[in-house]
Amino acid sequence: MKGPEYALLVEREALAAHYKEVEAFQTARAKSARRLSKVLVATATVAVLGNIAQAFTIA
Repeated sequence: MKGPEYALLVEREALAAHYKEVEAFQTARAKSARRLSKVLVATATVAVLGNIAQAFTIA
């Protein structure tokens, strides 16, 4: 079922609209992932600095 005779016929306009939707979704998802990554890095940095401060306080 991979031959060209089994391909779905899609109008160019519909295909272009679909690609725009996919691109918008991927862009939004990438932005969300970057934002989440920044938050996780900031949280990890605060945790490490807190642990270092606690180590100096104990020592």
